[in-house]
Amino acid sequence: MNRDDIILVDTNVIIEAHRVSILKEILGSLNLATVCKCIEETQTGAQNRDPRANIDEALLRTRMHIFYPTDEQILIASMERPGLADVDAGELHLLTQAHLMDGDVWFVSSPDKHPMRLAIEYGWRDRLVSLEAVYRIANANRKVSFRENFTEAWHQRVCVEFLMQTMR
Repeated sequence: MNRDDIILVDTNVIIEAHRVSILKEILGSLNLATVCKCIEETQTGAQNRDPRANIDEALLRTRMHIFYPTDEQILIASMERPGLADVDAGELHLLTQAHLMDGDVWFVSSPDKHPMRLAIEYGWRDRLVSLEAVYRIANANRKVSFRENFTEAWHQRVCVEFLMQTMR
């Protein structure tokens, strides 16, 4: 993965990057992208959060490339990719966008295992990366404690688990 490559991120990744205070840093050094639905999901419940937990929507909209898959594109992708219709709305839009790009994009794995399993089934295993790996590529120097399911160790363990299941 190179700094200029498009890296798709979901709502959970955006929230975790914000939680560990690296969101602005990685937005400034990498080509992060998402879908409009994930931006919307980062704002859900914002009025009930501690103000420090609120994610700056304007920052996301100005510093990320945002894709807008249409209902027709989502429907077609859902018919062409088994299991796609079983994920939540943000992941559905994001996986649809990856499908439209024919997997020619990096996809930061989510703590939700189902989209990871689907990406592996679709042949995108080599395009999945952890948030921890993305952080390293951004050349950040700060010591950050990610939740386990955003680490490289967790990512590799889950990928091997799914690969083993697909071989059965």
